[in-house]
Amino acid sequence: MSKQRNSIVSIKVAEKILGMENTLEVLFMDYYYFLNNDISAMFIKEGFYIVFNNSFLSKATLPEIMITGFHETRHAYQYMQIEYGKKLPFKYQDEQNVLDDWKNDFDNPKQPNEMTKEEYLNRPTEVDAIAFSYYLADKLLNVKQVIPEEIKDKVLIKVEEFKRTIVI
Repeated sequence: MSKQRNSIVSIKVAEKILGMENTLEVLFMDYYYFLNNDISAMFIKEGFYIVFNNSFLSKATLPEIMITGFHETRHAYQYMQIEYGKKLPFKYQDEQNVLDDWKNDFDNPKQPNEMTKEEYLNRPTEVDAIAFSYYLADKLLNVKQVIPEEIKDKVLIKVEEFKRTIVI
């Protein structure tokens, strides 16, 4: 299976788990599309698509591709909860204070190169997406994703929450 196909599969799997099937479009762009060459993929809320960096895909392993897809799909889910949570029935409902934190992150978008690594990683949307991708990688791929030390405790607390609430 091609790496692009694996990217699409990762999105479809995460969409199904989150109850948001067929919501996202997946695109593939060359490195110059991205403001930062280290970006592997990103969720674009205007249009609901996830863009994978072809440079990342050319070097990435299957688990790295899957984890990236899970992570970016979680960002799409976060945005959908913020924008449509009260209007649409969601499989999982997050607390209002969590949605408020996510909304603040989406209203104040920052790329990793626009703040310190620790500041970026501590954004509530990042902690949540890293925890989600960790949980899925562990359960579906039997892979332990590396968690940045700066947020390890926060991520593992969130993973425990996912174990209680997200059915795979």
